[in-house]
Amino acid sequence: MVNNFLRIDKDFNTTDIMVDVDEEQIIQALQNIFVNAIEAGASYISVKTAVKNNEVEILISDNGNGVEPEDQKRIFEPFFSNKAKSLGMGLANTQKILINHKGKISLDNTSINGSTFVISIPESKQINLWNSL
Repeated sequence: MVNNFLRIDKDFNTTDIMVDVDEEQIIQALQNIFVNAIEAGASYISVKTAVKNNEVEILISDNGNGVEPEDQKRIFEPFFSNKAKSLGMGLANTQKILINHKGKISLDNTSINGSTFVISIPESKQINLWNSL
């Protein structure tokens, strides 16, 4: 079920965060996660950032239906979906984009409600990430 109301909270690191990425691809990767949250009935999405060990960490949390325990190991597989009208390519493409940028994505399955995805991208001195969002 898709909600008619969506609140997005942003808690960005106060320092300039630079990453060397293809801006359009990273936007697509983030949009894929947002679409999944919305399709899972989320009315709230939180985006937080931090810099840890020379990596930019982006945490995207939602209050949607979450990922079933039996699906958690498969959500990044191409063509895997538990939705009837889905090709199952969104998270697979997101993972591929991040790997191509020397990054990674994981599901933090400690969330009680909803889902939290953790994205890590190597920090750079090239492109300001927040100009893209």
